[in-house]
Amino acid sequence: MSRTRIEVESKDNHYLSQVIDEILNSHNYDFNDKGDEPYWQQGIGVTASPKFIRYYFEGDKVILEGWVKNFGRDSELKGAVGALPKRSCKQVLDEIVEAIKQANKNAKIPSSTENSQTIDVQTGDEDLTDQLFAYMLNDEKSDASSGNVSKVSSMASIKKDSKSSNANSQNSTVSDKSANKGIIPRKYRGSKVQNVFEILIAIFYIIGALSGRMVLRFTDSSELLLIVALIILVHGTLSLISNMMDN
Repeated sequence: MSRTRIEVESKDNHYLSQVIDEILNSHNYDFNDKGDEPYWQQGIGVTASPKFIRYYFEGDKVILEGWVKNFGRDSELKGAVGALPKRSCKQVLDEIVEAIKQANKNAKIPSSTENSQTIDVQTGDEDLTDQLFAYMLNDEKSDASSGNVSKVSSMASIKKDSKSSNANSQNSTVSDKSANKGIIPRKYRGSKVQNVFEILIAIFYIIGALSGRMVLRFTDSSELLLIVALIILVHGTLSLISNMMDN
């Protein structure tokens, strides 16, 4: 298994997961969670090698993997074979790395001072919610001991609702990964540039086949070339429409 692997520091795994998903979605990568390792895919190899990106977290590190498939085998993002799809996949990886570094740079680490009067709730994560609850709970202890527990109960309810909201948000993010608005699923259509290339090459083959000057390789048949060209033309056209519908 030959893949390009990149390790980057992670200060917030959940937030970075959302950032990476958003970038992959914007480049029309389709999420596939079947099998042992979930991955994102663009294209199926009609006119160019399909591209794959996978990421996962190990402690405070996010591991990125990128590869293309050449002749059914994983190929790292180097070398002359499949240079264009490799370059495209590497550019997406580089964009993800820069987004991760920027997110880490902007991340705020909560103060360790227990009685701090300022609490950072920028990310809205569950850990910060717990800190807010603990702070307010300490502030209300005197009222609770005198029989006034309404404020404490109210904060407990807020904390519970916040956890429930975060859980629903996570489930929604996972379900949105496979969202598809087009006629053809993302992993079967490629990028807009590839779609346009398919359409142009299909038209070129059709003209050549109809004129009798071109034949399908290994068959010496213009008719078979025409059939293949029509299939490519239909795929490229429907894929382009699907990408435009997604946008």
